[in-house]
Amino acid sequence: MKMETRNALPEDFDFLLELTRGNMERIVTKEWNADWEKDVEPNFVNLWKNQGEKKIIEVDNRRVGYFWFEQHSEKKVEIK
Repeated sequence: MKMETRNALPEDFDFLLELTRGNMERIVTKEWNADWEKDVEPNFVNLWKNQGEKKIIEVDNRRVGYFWFEQHSEKKVEIK
């Protein structure tokens, strides 16, 4: 078994959205009382197009996950 990472491509978007929905939809609807399709998915789509660096994780040339480094314009407060 060989794991590799690569830059995400536009054709990876459906995989990313499906994986994220599968992992997050229950939290979004039950814990946050939000609607996935109305409240979350449009923001996800917009951020995908505009922000951050996205990497695909592949095992034996099969997509199994991703990670995404978002870029925030707000300065974070450092806790000491």
